[in-house]
Order: sequence, then C-alpha cells, then structure tokens
Amino acid sequence: MTPVNKYLWNYEITTYSDHTTQRSTPRVIAVYSGGSEVSVSKDAQTGVVTITVDGVGTDIDPGATGAPGAAAYFHVAYANSADGQTDFTTTYDGTTSYSYIGTYTDHTEADSQSYIDYDWIKIKGDDGKGIVSVQEKYLASPLDSGVTIDTSGWKDSISQVTFDATNKYLWNYEITTYTSGEPTRTTPSIISVYTEDGKGIESITEYYVATSLSTGVRNDQDPSDGTWTTTIQYTDVKHKYLWNYEMISYTTGSPTKTEPAIIGTYAQSPTATIEKDKTTGRVTITLTDDKGTKESYVDNGEKGEKGDAEYIHYAYAENKSGAAGTWSTVYDPDMDTRYIGIYKDTIETDSTNFNDYEWTLIKGSSGDTGRGIMSVTEYYVATSMSSGVTNDQNPPDGNWT
Repeated sequence: MTPVNKYLWNYEITTYSDHTTQRSTPRVIAVYSGGSEVSVSKDAQTGVVTITVDGVGTDIDPGATGAPGAAAYFHVAYANSADGQTDFTTTYDGTTSYSYIGTYTDHTEADSQSYIDYDWIKIKGDDGKGIVSVQEKYLASPLDSGVTIDTSGWKDSISQVTFDATNKYLWNYEITTYTSGEPTRTTPSIISVYTEDGKGIESITEYYVATSLSTGVRNDQDPSDGTWTTTIQYTDVKHKYLWNYEMISYTTGSPTKTEPAIIGTYAQSPTATIEKDKTTGRVTITLTDDKGTKESYVDNGEKGEKGDAEYIHYAYAENKSGAAGTWSTVYDPDMDTRYIGIYKDTIETDSTNFNDYEWTLIKGSSGDTGRGIMSVTEYYVATSMSSGVTNDQNPPDGNWT
C-alpha cells in the first residue's frame, strides 16, 4: 500500500470437491496510515473518560459516589512495552517519552511497583513516513504483456529507450523511496504505443509542490504557499499535502500536463501524558497532536464502602437432564459437552445444584454431509478506490494478484 493506493482489497475463489467454484465479494482488509490516531473524550454525566487509539477505545471509570468508607485511589505508571515491563516507572519527569500508560484502581494510596498490576494501553503512535524520491523507469518492448520489473533493459530516462515499430510498447513503473522502511515498486504498465504516423513520447518531467491546500491546486500556476519544482519537497505541519503532476513532451506537437494529484500527506504522531495530583487524586490527561494540545480530567470519587466481591461460576453438561454423571463444574475434554451453564453471586465456591445455572446450547447435532473444500485462492489489490471494486475486473490503478 502507498499514500495513493491506500486501500488493500481481498477476495477468495473457493474450489469444492464437486469441482464447482465460488467467488467471494471483494472487501477492504487494510487502510494505509502514516501514524496512529489518538483521541480523549469524557462523558459529562457519568464522568467516564475514553482514550481511543486507532479506533480501539479504553474506558477509565472514576467510580460513583458512595457512603463514607475506604478511599479509592487511581494509580498511573509509564513504560515502553505492551506488557509494561520495559522502562517501567510510576513517576513521570515531564521530559521522557513513553509509548504506554498503565492504570489501576484500589483502596491503597501507594502506587504498586509491579508492572503486572497495571492495565496497559498504547498512547504514542508510530512515526509516519514521508516520500524522499520517486524514480521513473522506462522500457520499450515488442511485448504487450508479461513485462515485469525483473525484465532486462529498464532505463532511468525515456530518452534512453528506442521506441519504434519493433519495440512499439512503452512500459513504465515507479520506485518510491520513503523516510523509513523499504522502497515500493509499482506494477509495470503500458503508457504509450508507437504508430507509424502518430506521435511518440519524447520525455516525461515530474513536478512537485508541498502546500496547505487539499483541493484547488492547478498545474498552470503556483499555490499561494508553495512553488512547483522538479525535485521532491518535504511536508510539514503547515504544508501537509504533497502534490504532483507530469509534463509529457512528444516527438511532434505540443506537450501536455496531467492533472495534479496528492501523493503524500504529513502526519504527526500524537502523544499523551497522564499525571496524578497526590493531594487531590485528580488525574490530568494531556493529548498533543498536529491540531494542538487539550486536557481532560478524572476526579476520584468520594470515599465509599468496600463492596462484596462477585464471582462468575461455570458448569458443563452433555444434556439438560441434570442427571449425575452428565454434568460437572470442571471442564472434561473427554466429555461430550453440548451445554454451558453460568451464574453469578458473592460466594467463591461453585454450586453443585444443576438448577442454579442458566444453560446455553454450544454444540448442535451433526448436520448432513456437505461438499468439501479442495482449495481457497486469495487475491489482493492495492488501490485508491474505497468502494466499487469488483472481482471480475482490475481497478483502474491496480491489478488483482
């Protein structure tokens, strides 16, 4: 995937034992992103704070006000690994960058020094990557298909290829180099066909501009905050969008310009910090990204009575008769388990009364013999299209492989 072909589509062809086949409907399985997205919101009525990272939310519930009793304390720790073990600390110095924040609540004022006691969430997104260069490759060939990036004869300039009646198909692909990670290569495609009385392509010149404009950029004038150049430009917070167009010169006639298109977007990785006031217990969550800085707060609830612990109980049964030997509170892999029973109370020990459980069927009877699957072939394509992709033809900017 690239910033342009940002949607990765997939479909399957399933071949059955009766030699019939079936194609699934194409679906988007991944979307290119330059960095993680983090947001923090607070419910004004319940006080619940939700931290959302790349669409996955984690709730921090401050707790309801209760009668005087044991105080509830909200604890915060910082680390650089998903399990909290790497660089674990309960003290934030205001300068060190941490990728994960861990939290938990109990009735003890002192912070636990064990990373296992904390629930960890990622708050620092991965660094985005920018485009360093786009290198064009050209090949004149007598073949109208079957040309790959491994085919010999590729040139760095269109002026280096011999485009004539023998080698009548002009092929092209691009090598895009980024600020991080491996370069990507597009699939070779035909961009021109030689004709005896027609015009051929003599040269293609790439133009780039970084600007704050996401629309309205033209190829016949510079935008208000940038200048078109033939070298790659870097994006930043103020100039977020990298635009590109091509000047195509022919062997006869006037050159033409393609319509400008966005080929890269600047993304600043968001960061978040959580600080707790030891006196008041108030927790301050600060989120910083390319849109600015905002703070949210979580206040500890008033002291309340410590409630009774609740226990969830499970049992397993072959049927719903409740007869001895057909059910157990301990899972037995050798038993033909078809039902699972559940109930909840404040007693730690599991009940031995079959009727205390609510039973749910988890394994049905065997069905009729069906046709078997002989093979499943996966197909993929990366494209700029977020909808309208079908499994019977290639999108205009990609090929199913």
